[in-house]
Amino acid sequence: MAKKYKPGQEVNGYRIIEFLTAGNMAISYKAEAGDGSRIFLKQYKSPSARLPWYDAYVAYQKELNRRIGGSRAAQFCVRPRQPFELPQALSDGKETRSYWVAYEFVEGFDLQGLFAPAERRGGEH
Repeated sequence: MAKKYKPGQEVNGYRIIEFLTAGNMAISYKAEAGDGSRIFLKQYKSPSARLPWYDAYVAYQKELNRRIGGSRAAQFCVRPRQPFELPQALSDGKETRSYWVAYEFVEGFDLQGLFAPAERRGGEH
């Protein structure tokens, strides 16, 4: 199980400001970088480093970010600032790795509020 961080704790040089949400695949936080900029910090719970394809997934994510960052598509994407891995203790005393991505923090859009009317209509436009 992924460790949930609390406000004030640091993760790879990012200070957690606020827990945002936890889903089946990730936990997300609002954080602050060392330069004071706001960060959307995503802690992946899945895929687990214990899966045989985990390393290929991390390599794919790095390549995807490289390709998007070097293209015109970058202007339409939330920009990742830093992908990284951290050691993570397991309940059985063993250690594994967890995958994280620090993204630029985008304020001003409430996607939950934007999609709520469609959800109430059963997903229809």
